Amino acid sequence: MKKYFVFVVLAVLFTSAPLFSQTYNTAAGVRMGEGFDLTFQQYIRNNWTAEGILHAGIFSKKVGVSVLAEKHHKVLVRNFGVYYGLGAHYYARKNQNRIEPAERTNNVYGLSGIAGAEVSLGRLNFALDLKPEVHFGGDQTYPFEWNPFSVSVRYIIDKRERKKMRDWKVWDKFKRG
Repeated sequence: MKKYFVFVVLAVLFTSAPLFSQTYNTAAGVRMGEGFDLTFQQYIRNNWTAEGILHAGIFSKKVGVSVLAEKHHKVLVRNFGVYYGLGAHYYARKNQNRIEPAERTNNVYGLSGIAGAEVSLGRLNFALDLKPEVHFGGDQTYPFEWNPFSVSVRYIIDKRERKKMRDWKVWDKFKRG
């Protein structure tokens, strides 16, 4: 019986995931993890968003920017979802390779991945994510960084309209009569 229950739950998750996975078009806020960053998300289409993260260097050695493309999926309810994505980063950091003196600044660039979960409550969006990075230049001593979990709190600037059953266009063929 437990086997079937797990199968049904997984089937519902994966078949309903593409529907209404996000409740916002534009959101901006702060991201706290290894440091204090600013984050901005913009819905593009088909549950894809573009996210820009400005690494401000507050409580962190990173000063730079990350740009990510993310795919969002709803989990069970409209306001809760998971996401994953890929993008690029560029940093100017002090003591980059952890061997040279702290006065030297190194530029680091490479690929960033992201995976996380988010929930929207009213005009606030809360997210917990993991953002691993691979450096192609600048840090050859430690080319892979597994950043700690980060928490983002964003204000939803532009909410998305919720589709109602009458907007599904399934009922149009019955009206032709």
